[in-house]
Amino acid sequence: MEQAQSLRDSYAFQKSNVEERRQRASDSVSLGSRGDFDRQLNDLAANIWVLDAAVGKVEKAEELSPTPDDARLSVTYAVGERTSLPSRTDRQQVQIAAIPMAADFYKVVAPALSAQVYDEAKIVNESEVVLLPGPVSTYVGGRFVGYGAAPMVASHESFTLGFGIDASLRCSREMVARTEDVQGGNRIVDLSYRLTIQNFGREEANIRLLDRMPMLSSGDIKITLLDGEERELSDDTEYQRGDRAKGILRWDVLVGPGSVGAAAFQEDYRFRLEYDRQMTISGLPGQGG
Repeated sequence: MEQAQSLRDSYAFQKSNVEERRQRASDSVSLGSRGDFDRQLNDLAANIWVLDAAVGKVEKAEELSPTPDDARLSVTYAVGERTSLPSRTDRQQVQIAAIPMAADFYKVVAPALSAQVYDEAKIVNESEVVLLPGPVSTYVGGRFVGYGAAPMVASHESFTLGFGIDASLRCSREMVARTEDVQGGNRIVDLSYRLTIQNFGREEANIRLLDRMPMLSSGDIKITLLDGEERELSDDTEYQRGDRAKGILRWDVLVGPGSVGAAAFQEDYRFRLEYDRQMTISGLPGQGG
């Protein structure tokens, strides 16, 4: 238990450190580095899940998809009218187009990765212009909210873009119960989690609440999301066809204003691991088996 406590404290420290660096909007942090930070957060979350499955609760002190290879893509942009440039040796920018796009705004939170709630939008490129991948600076109401990166977007294709943190919302994730039993030749482990969202603002928030179940390539461990009193997962067609099959759990929830403390929004769910009683769940740093 002391080793598990030490590992969990170490992961909590690393997660806090990586998340703090990822949230900095600074010219000194490259977009590629932010992608590395996100991958580190995912790795840390996976390690913490292994701790949950292997030893249970221990008291403690708690993206864009990969861009395809577009190197061979050739796109020609036409400047709408004549323009003049100062005679300088440094890089200069010329506006090619200003394109209005339809967007569906929402909030998204993944408590396993961050306590922050983010504003996002699904945007449709309704123009005939192909957008090449590259850095993005985002503004809301004329106020700068952060840097990001956009993928290549074809004409009439949709894409997702982040618009910073909503400071009026906070979330957390806690494993509230772990039970273990042996039935016949199998070991049965049930894990129960509670996801909590607090809304300190004055408006109702429409949030996509995300968590995930482990995905295993081996059939030696059976994983089942157990039925209970929790609300149904999102019936969004795109989610059901995509992320649901990858083990991502998504609830579309409304969190009312002033939902804090005992009145905070909560979502409980549980899933079961079933595997041979002779097997040992491993994968923690410094552990064998």
